[in-house]
Amino acid sequence: MLTLQGIRYADVTSTTVLPNVLLQPGEYAVVAPNTQVANFTEYGHVIGISNFPSLNNTGELLQLRQPNGRLIYAVNYKDTWYHDNAKRNGGWSLEMIDVTNPCAGS
Repeated sequence: MLTLQGIRYADVTSTTVLPNVLLQPGEYAVVAPNTQVANFTEYGHVIGISNFPSLNNTGELLQLRQPNGRLIYAVNYKDTWYHDNAKRNGGWSLEMIDVTNPCAGS
């Protein structure tokens, strides 16, 4: 079991703290702004957070850190990862395909 309490999610300009939520082994959750939770519930467990960092379409550094500041995961995503110029204007998501090799780039 993993508790998310105190985990910090940040981009280059802002940071938010995840709420006290427990994830079971192998469980996944969608993290979304509080105002958007209802739009994602059909996909499973949704964790709403306030002060959700604004994500740039062209890419940026995203980080998850333990409450003590120790880095858990980081990714510096880029819009070229879509391999499709039509998606460069935004509105598409990326996912970590190889969860056994996190932070390894595209």
